[in-house]
Amino acid sequence: MTGDTLALLAYEMLTGVPACRGDSPIDLILAVVDQPVPPARSVRPDLPSELDQVLSREPSAPAKDPGRRHPMPGGHRA
Repeated sequence: MTGDTLALLAYEMLTGVPACRGDSPIDLILAVVDQPVPPARSVRPDLPSELDQVLSREPSAPAKDPGRRHPMPGGHRA
């Protein structure tokens, strides 16, 4: 499981809504790849502001650019 996957799981657990949505499997895949995820505080304003920083290193989680993703413990292995 990647750090981005954990961020998406935490987002849904904390907000009660999925981070990405689509009417079909293809729409969902396109949303994950192309659409920014709203900050968790836009869904639950009572959450601490620091939480959005933890869930994402950019305004949307997961970071679309691999260089902006959270580092994985032990680093990536080929």
